[in-house]
Amino acid sequence: MKAPEYLAPLREELAAALKQTDNAWSFDIFKHTPKLESFTKECLRVFTPSGIIEIMREKRSEDLETQIIQGLQFDSLQLPQDLLWDDAGQILFDDLCNSSVYYLTRKEKEILHKYSSDMVATIPEGSALIELGCGSLRKSGIILSALEKSKKAVTYYALDVSQESLQNGLAHLHKGLGPLDHVELRGLWGTYEDGIAWVADQGPMNAYTSITFLWMGNSMTNMHLAQTQSLLSRMSDTCASSGIRCQFLVSADGCTAEDTVMAAYSTESQPFRDFMLNGLQSANRILGQDVFCSSNWTFGTVFDRTRHEVQMFYTPTHDVSIYINSERRKISKGEKVAVVTSGKWPEPYFRSIVEGIGLQVLDLWTDSDQVYSSFRQRISQKEQRWWDLSSNEYGHVFPDIESICLC
Repeated sequence: MKAPEYLAPLREELAAALKQTDNAWSFDIFKHTPKLESFTKECLRVFTPSGIIEIMREKRSEDLETQIIQGLQFDSLQLPQDLLWDDAGQILFDDLCNSSVYYLTRKEKEILHKYSSDMVATIPEGSALIELGCGSLRKSGIILSALEKSKKAVTYYALDVSQESLQNGLAHLHKGLGPLDHVELRGLWGTYEDGIAWVADQGPMNAYTSITFLWMGNSMTNMHLAQTQSLLSRMSDTCASSGIRCQFLVSADGCTAEDTVMAAYSTESQPFRDFMLNGLQSANRILGQDVFCSSNWTFGTVFDRTRHEVQMFYTPTHDVSIYINSERRKISKGEKVAVVTSGKWPEPYFRSIVEGIGLQVLDLWTDSDQVYSSFRQRISQKEQRWWDLSSNEYGHVFPDIESICLC
């Protein structure tokens, strides 16, 4: 023990408390041990237990390996975006977020610092706050600090696929926030799909009055539009089937200034370059062999205004042949292998997307330039069949669901 001088007063206090309870051990004993209570809280603050629950139903590496192999068999080649956010990728992405040209982080922090008290006012007492794809948790602390100041009893769950990132992020939160009397911090190690299954399987979740899903960093736009809609719908369905109300606090980048957007995703940006090329190394680690030789590959970005998104892809610098499980796949110079998108959804476009699945926007907070927004929304509690697909006037795939205004 680094501070043995604490042992004697703790022993004396505990011995005195035992006399008051006739040497019987019970929870009442802690009413008479304020020093022990204070010592325990400080130990938990300094030497924070991970508090991380592993919820992965399948081994992630095996799942990603399957996705890599399948994606390279499609006519339009693609790799899973999760390759970008392995443990190394999380660190590199954090560096990118802190770069001067990556305006998204700066804009979102502006909103959080200005409106966090308004946001937490919408989060009910006795509820759960689940952050999806939490990353480094640096922005999360702004919300959690405001929650603690509001003196609301809320349990915060940070969901991420990187165990190392969760451990580091939660430790950073504990250190930055200090002792917490009202907010509990926990981690969920798994994917979005694992998170939905965990909520569905958790009897204790019924103890909460409601669940708020927090989805920051423009992350909801990183997948195909139909996938985003499906995920939001199934989260709501899962809560509804358990009799729990839910709402969503999400952020979306609505910037349409091409110079600003493309500067954030410039192939000349070293932080962005390191982040993107790590995805190929991540694929090699998953496959257990150097399938993608870094000297043979580069990457590119395109701003597709029609789809309101920046598309990111890998491409070989010359004709290459890759071998996976003894199978040969030829990829020509300049052929694109899609990996991830970043949506640029102005408010009207965002509303058209979420209202198509029954979501009603209740609150809107924007940055000073009105290019980045945070939204609060809820969804109709009617039975939802997101797979019963139809198309609206914008050509998006939307379910045929009646929207209910909850304003």
